[in-house]
Amino acid sequence: MRIRNSILSSAAGLLLTVAACRSDEGPGQNTSTAGERRVAVSAWDTLWTAGGGAQDSLLLQPFLIAAGDSAVYVFDSGASRLLAFRSDQGGLRWAAGRTGGGPLEFRRVRDLKLAADGSPVLLDIGNRRLTRVSPAGSLGGEISLPPIGYADQMALLADGRTVLLTDHPDSAFAVVDGSGRLAERFAHPWSGFAALHPLVRQGSLASGPDGTWAFGFSLGSGWQAFRGSRGIGALNPYVERAEFPEVVEKAEGNAVTTQLASYTPCSACSVTMDGTDFYVHFGGLTKERRRLVDRYDRESGRYLDSYLLPVEATAVSVADGTLYVLVDEPHPTLFALRPRPD
Repeated sequence: MRIRNSILSSAAGLLLTVAACRSDEGPGQNTSTAGERRVAVSAWDTLWTAGGGAQDSLLLQPFLIAAGDSAVYVFDSGASRLLAFRSDQGGLRWAAGRTGGGPLEFRRVRDLKLAADGSPVLLDIGNRRLTRVSPAGSLGGEISLPPIGYADQMALLADGRTVLLTDHPDSAFAVVDGSGRLAERFAHPWSGFAALHPLVRQGSLASGPDGTWAFGFSLGSGWQAFRGSRGIGALNPYVERAEFPEVVEKAEGNAVTTQLASYTPCSACSVTMDGTDFYVHFGGLTKERRRLVDRYDRESGRYLDSYLLPVEATAVSVADGTLYVLVDEPHPTLFALRPRPD
C-alpha cells in the first residue's frame, strides 16, 4: 500500500513556512529585488525578564507570544497553559489552562492573537475551536470551527470575524464569523500561490488592531498586507532574498514521505504588527540568525530598517515600540527589550 505522510502534521514542518519571489512571478507580485539590510538598532535596554533559570518551571516550552498595551501573553505548550505578564514591569498576572477538551483546556494550540479589545484568542486545532480568554484569565467564549480544512494560522478582524489560513490552494483563506459560521473564502492574490506545494505555501499571519493583517511566507521571500479580504498593494519581497526549497518524496518500505530536499531555515520565523509597521523576525544561516527583525511599512510594502537583537529568539512580538522576545537557550526566557536611544 502506498502511504503519503505529509509533514504538515509534524511539529517540525508546521512551524516553518516557505516562499520566495521567483522569475515566473504573476500578476499581483512586486517584482523589485531584495535590497541591502540597514541595521538601525543594535543596542537595547532590558526592561524585565521572566523565566530563565535552570530550575525555573514558569516557562517550559513557550512558543507563541502576543503583546498588547497592558499585557503580554505567552502560550506554553509544555504545560498547555496561557500565561499573562504585565507589559510595563513584568511579573506574572495569571496562568490559565491545561490539557483536555473542556472549558479552558487545550489539545493542539497553533496560534495566539489579540482581539480588538485586547483579549487573547487561541486557535486550538486539537479541539477544532477558537478560545477567547478574558483579561482576568477566565473563559471569555468558544467558537467551534466549521469544516474548512486544516488551519493553523489566524488573523483577527476588527468586526469580530477571524481569517484562517487553510490548506486549500485556490481558496486558502477562510473567514469565520462570531458564531462559527463560514462567512467567505478567498484566494491569495498572488497568482503563483496555488501552484506551490503545500509545504512551500505555508505562512504566518499578523493582526493589527485596526482590522488590517498580513501574510508572510516563512521559508522564502514575500509578504502581503490585507484589509479584510482585500490585498493592500502587491506581494512584497523580504529585504534578504531566499528561494523556495525543493520538495521531494522519500520511499521507506511501503511508505512515501513528502519532505523538503534539504534543511531550509525560516525566513519569517515569526511576524508581528505594531501600528502601521510590519515586522519579520528573520532566520537564515548566518551568525545573526534569528537575531534580525526587519521592519516594513504596511501600506506601501517598503522596507524601512532592521533591528539586531542581543539574543537568538524563537518568536518576537512588538507593542508600542517594545520588543517582547522568547528565547529557548540556555533556558526558556521571556525578554522585554526597548531600543536604546543614541
